[in-house]
Amino acid sequence: MAGFTLALSLVSFQIVTYEQWLAAYLSVLGISLTILGVVIAVVALWGYWEIKAGAIKKAEELADRKMRDFLAGEDLKILIKQQVDQAADLLWDDMRISGAFPPSETQGAAYESKPLGDQYPGGPTDVR
Repeated sequence: MAGFTLALSLVSFQIVTYEQWLAAYLSVLGISLTILGVVIAVVALWGYWEIKAGAIKKAEELADRKMRDFLAGEDLKILIKQQVDQAADLLWDDMRISGAFPPSETQGAAYESKPLGDQYPGGPTDVR
């Protein structure tokens, strides 16, 4: 028992006041909340990256499936036919306006072929 009393006599006890205890407690609390905030931020970033990667993967799968359905369905054939018909109609109209086709019999006398320019005097063989 003599060793125990000797050890106690070597250790000096200091009485902690309420203000000192409160300052230490609030410091530990502040450090703990800061560490907790950093951990929450790291978990939030990790969760964001995982959600983003999952959303991208799901969007690619959905787009793939929709494109395969569209290419295999009748909608594509209908769309192509409409585009080809529209382009053919425009080409036909352009060629008709340019005079590439002779007048049809249904137009009759309403369409008379007239020269577009003036004739040279004396005809095409008259070269001076």
